[in-house]
Amino acid sequence: MTHFITRLRQLRHSDHAVAADVRATLVTSLYASPKSLVIGALTSTGIATVVAVTSGDRWLAGFAVLIGLVAALRIIGIVQRVPDQQAADVFAVDRGAAERPRAGQWEFYYRIGAFAFSALLGMFGLLTLTRTADGVLHLLSVTTAIGYAAGIAGRNAGRPTIALAQLCLASLPLAAGLLLSGEPLNAVLAIVIILFVLAMIDITLQTYEAILGATIAASEKTALAEHHAAFARRDDLTGVANRTAFREWFERRLHRLESTGELLSIHWIDLDRFKEINDSLGHLAGNVLLTEVAQRLQTAFVTDGGTIGAAGDAIVARLGGDEFAVVCAIGARDDARTIADHILDLVAQPVAYAGRRLTVGASLGVAIAPIDGGDADTLLKHADLALYRAKESGRGPSASTSR
Repeated sequence: MTHFITRLRQLRHSDHAVAADVRATLVTSLYASPKSLVIGALTSTGIATVVAVTSGDRWLAGFAVLIGLVAALRIIGIVQRVPDQQAADVFAVDRGAAERPRAGQWEFYYRIGAFAFSALLGMFGLLTLTRTADGVLHLLSVTTAIGYAAGIAGRNAGRPTIALAQLCLASLPLAAGLLLSGEPLNAVLAIVIILFVLAMIDITLQTYEAILGATIAASEKTALAEHHAAFARRDDLTGVANRTAFREWFERRLHRLESTGELLSIHWIDLDRFKEINDSLGHLAGNVLLTEVAQRLQTAFVTDGGTIGAAGDAIVARLGGDEFAVVCAIGARDDARTIADHILDLVAQPVAYAGRRLTVGASLGVAIAPIDGGDADTLLKHADLALYRAKESGRGPSASTSR
């Protein structure tokens, strides 16, 4: 018994210590097999109804009605949960992030229904044993409750506190009823049920440990894969998006324009006189300059949510060398000019390096989607042409291909 108490304490500690995404996955396992829950609810209700009708006992009839009501509510709950889960699978970019806020809510609902149903089955078995003398009815009620307890201990092992509570609520009233009968053979059966409960507790805890270990391993593997994927889409020097990430984001964002009808401004930036600083002061000075410019743009348009157009709907990327791109959602064409001026001001601010103040300017070309094109290649070509015209006109001012 001391061993069980120690393991239950460890269970409580480990359950509180697991990460939110792991807990959300474990909660999802409660709804992973809706068919088994529905079958269990319907068969238990059917047998309770047969026992109540055959016995003609009002108490049994009342409990049979309650079992049917709770079973109906549980079936409705899981039917509502399945489409919600499918939506999370299909539409969520990060399924774990979609599940976490709702995991506690769904677990609470499941816990209430599970405890109520198990307690009703256990009490129904107790009443059958104490209020009827029909051995067949005893067999039906006892085997139904024990079968339910055994099945649920495995089905809900991902949330062992729920599984163990259901096991005890469904089984222990039967043992009490058998002991109250005063029959020696019934007392033996009661002892067997108690031993059965202890064995199922051990099996449930072992199953939970295996499930928990596998879930944590899968979560860590997913997190590592996501980390590597994010790293592969980040510029090594500046930390902003690289060309690959920029292209993926840009194409996804263009698809959304077809339904929203909004505008998107593409700002192609080339630093002026960067090569002079790189050649005269060294690559380290050039790297510091590139990093500072990138972080200023990232802060202005992404980290702080931007100041123009749709807040936060922007990307900053280093396309290679001293070229950058900023894409923003805008409300009107004039916003593109305002953003361009803001970018030039940010680039022109001095950068401190080894007691020096490094300053560069920028040439900038602008294209606006969908005015200048509906696909990424066309828009980037127009932005590049606008950048070329800006350089030809004497560096600094931006030019737009939009008419």
